[in-house]
Amino acid sequence: MELLNNALQQTGWAGKPLSEASWRAAVGKRLRSVSYENLVEDVMPFLGPDANPEGLAKENIIRLLKNKP
Repeated sequence: MELLNNALQQTGWAGKPLSEASWRAAVGKRLRSVSYENLVEDVMPFLGPDANPEGLAKENIIRLLKNKP
């Protein structure tokens, strides 16, 4: 959480620091406000050469954020 909060602070995050209990809601809220196509383009360079971008379907990400371990 410390690394995430540091990164958020460096990019101008104006909200409260995120916690184990709050990060999923914050990410879900942000996901709903960004261009999904831009999100996939931004993430693809960090995935392996054989990665399937269909795993990054918006519905999958939202479902994963709702499922707490």
